[in-house]
Amino acid sequence: MREKALRLARRVWPWLLAGALIGLLLALIDPRGAASRSWTAFALLGALAGAIVFAAWSTIGPERPPSYLRWALFLAFGLRLLVGVGLTWSLPSAGYDQPHQNEGYLFPDAYRRDQDAWARGRSDAPLWIAFTDPKSSDQYGGLMLLSAGIYRYFGSAGHHPLMLILITASVSAAGVVFAWAFAAMVFGERAASLAAWIMALFPESVLLGATQMREPFLATALALAVYGYARVRIGAVRGGFSFLLAGLLLTIFVSPPFGILLLGIIGAAWIWEGRTEGRLGRWVFVPLLALAAFAFLLTVSAWSRLEFLPWESVRKVVLGWFFTGADFELRKLVQASGWMQKIFALVPAWSHHPLAAVYGLVRPFLPSALMDSDAAPLLRVIVSWRALGWYLLLPFLMYAPLAALRTRRWRGLPLFLSAVVWLTAFLAAYRAVDDWDNPRYRAVFLALQAGLAGWAWMRARQQRSPWLMRTAVVVGIATLAFLHWEAGRYYRLPRLDLWETLGVIVVVSLGYLIAGWLLDRNRREPPVSLTGRTTEV
Repeated sequence: MREKALRLARRVWPWLLAGALIGLLLALIDPRGAASRSWTAFALLGALAGAIVFAAWSTIGPERPPSYLRWALFLAFGLRLLVGVGLTWSLPSAGYDQPHQNEGYLFPDAYRRDQDAWARGRSDAPLWIAFTDPKSSDQYGGLMLLSAGIYRYFGSAGHHPLMLILITASVSAAGVVFAWAFAAMVFGERAASLAAWIMALFPESVLLGATQMREPFLATALALAVYGYARVRIGAVRGGFSFLLAGLLLTIFVSPPFGILLLGIIGAAWIWEGRTEGRLGRWVFVPLLALAAFAFLLTVSAWSRLEFLPWESVRKVVLGWFFTGADFELRKLVQASGWMQKIFALVPAWSHHPLAAVYGLVRPFLPSALMDSDAAPLLRVIVSWRALGWYLLLPFLMYAPLAALRTRRWRGLPLFLSAVVWLTAFLAAYRAVDDWDNPRYRAVFLALQAGLAGWAWMRARQQRSPWLMRTAVVVGIATLAFLHWEAGRYYRLPRLDLWETLGVIVVVSLGYLIAGWLLDRNRREPPVSLTGRTTEV
């Protein structure tokens, strides 16, 4: 036992030391001017961040991770810290004149929650009241408890939001290795390589990991849970269920409603693959149902305590958040967009929400972000970067369900994940069609999106299929056409009408795809002689 502890200490101390040094560096460059008393706190939190990254790396050791994964992990952690520090420094001077950006926060939710956490951390109230007396900035209490605890025990010398970024950056980076492990176990090493780099570099994930948001915890918890599921499905039940349970508990701690959704995804996958028969199926399924019931009770309890949701029945509490919120987002969209007003005037009322959700699937809208001359330069760069990441991922996600259908394995995970990825993206767009909430809701499922993209890329290479590239070309055609339209909108250049632009996209894209299909068909058919007989080549 002692020798095992010594071996562990020898392995972990470089990670702890590196984390502590990074924490000290953040203390030195903190724009709030960290006092000498805060240096110890930054160093300890940095060591904790190093421990989180080490724990993620060491737990997948039996999977024999490749050397590039270590670099992806380090790059993910460093990039999130770099962006977090950069935003903290630059937003007060280069952002919009809004309270949260004046204080160095990119997301208003992060600002409100962090301010409440700082106030609670300085108070004499016990930390657990985050669950019994929630704030509107965090109605579930988990992240509030964590943040307030950090400020109470590490932030006595002053309010330093960079302390929390050390934790969110490390947790977000840890998701890289779990997403790799999931994709490697389910789809193979080649697919996992792309999945790991997507997790490490995807702009939305980087931005969320560089802020005081709950999404980094949820995205990593999902990656941890699906990795556990991947181990359970191949027979490693005890270890796999431990990972699955850890991911689910972390999810429920931070956001019980997302815990219910994640449990539903895991349960649906278990049923989809036909694994409910026998003792193992019941042994896994029964605990999941119990956890789902617990998460449901926590969700209803949290929502019913909030003053701005004064509903009495469970049905109203559950359905009101979804539909009332969607109606509010739709009204905001209509008020902000004259074109959406014109479109909605031409179609029946029942189609407004679905059309808005379809529009939400392509937001942040890359052509608009690139051409928006009214935006602050820093915010224009940020939104364009976020949009570019999603637009680069879209062709893989669009190609994946088509490739999965062609495999004719209806009970396979590629088809199931395709349905989950697009359903969750549609629900995120339905509930929040705007440029800020919608992408971060969608990014929580990045581990599934990245794994599916890796499989699509591998499948296209194995089959030598040109359709992945053709899908990317269609996305490019639509982007360029709307880029021309947005340029005319912002810079008063000659442009087509919106309907004409849509017509050009449809005609050119269909023509391109039909031409590609005919080309493939001619390549498959043998040459025909003048007599009608096939000739050998």
